[in-house]
Amino acid sequence: MDAEILIKKGDACLAEGMFAMAIESFTKAIAAEPRRAAAYCRRAKAYYASLLARLGKAPNDPEKFEEFERSIRGREELDLSLKDLKAALSCDPGLAEAHFNIGVIQYSKGRHRDAARSFGKAIALDESNIDAYYHRVMAYEQLEDLPRALADLDAITRIAPAYAEAFLERGVIFSGQGKHADAVREIDKAIALEPGEAKYHYHRSMAISTPAFDTRDFAALQEAQDGMSEAIRLDPGYAEAYFHRSFLYGLLGQPQKELDDLTAAIRLDPDYAAAYRERFQCQVQLGRKKQAVRDWGQFCARSKESARIDLPAGLRRNHSLN
Repeated sequence: MDAEILIKKGDACLAEGMFAMAIESFTKAIAAEPRRAAAYCRRAKAYYASLLARLGKAPNDPEKFEEFERSIRGREELDLSLKDLKAALSCDPGLAEAHFNIGVIQYSKGRHRDAARSFGKAIALDESNIDAYYHRVMAYEQLEDLPRALADLDAITRIAPAYAEAFLERGVIFSGQGKHADAVREIDKAIALEPGEAKYHYHRSMAISTPAFDTRDFAALQEAQDGMSEAIRLDPGYAEAYFHRSFLYGLLGQPQKELDDLTAAIRLDPDYAAAYRERFQCQVQLGRKKQAVRDWGQFCARSKESARIDLPAGLRRNHSLN
């Protein structure tokens, strides 16, 4: 069968999530035309897509997310993808798509400096490649090279002024630098472009609430709470928004609502260790010792902070628990 037809068949299978059939079609296309760079690129994409489909959604809990990222790095699919992409470049050294996708694989393997270089090669071949700029921003952030990350974000907003993600990311960087007013200003630009995007409201609330935690600026905390509520309205499955809104309820003196939000976060992500830890504290505040003990046990079972974490004094299991 003609390589072009096999590639189209593989693309159709890939779009339907039929990864094994897609890989088979691309393999046949390569056999029919061994110097067809596009066929290697497509098969690499199919290997990578099959891996992401098996792993599922990344967890909200930062500790679990780090574990999730580590679990990706040693997977065979990454090596197979990388091998195919290098084969594509041996057929066509000027294929920007291959350089970009190599960067994606290198990033997934934790090789952020190599990834930044690969994204740079893709940009050199196509200076309007917004995805390559944006992915290089992510790599620079991992390398803690924030000046270069911000320079790339500036380039994105010059090339594509309506690229909302760039304004969000600039806001996240400013927030991490303690420039919270600047962060809010940038995130507001993202919201103006895409008002229905839940994560923009979430990050705006984080930028507002971070300094307000220390100053106990209750007006700012209320504004941040409203922003988290909007994020949840737009995405009812946003476990992290429930988790962070619970802190705001706690600071605003609403422990029952704090407890309800932590319970919602756990319902959405049953392995959310930090949510169990915070719900434990909330249960203690509300005088629910038996429930507090259960939550502490759930936290310890999911946390890697220590091989063994003892129940705090005063809440160790005894006959006086309610």
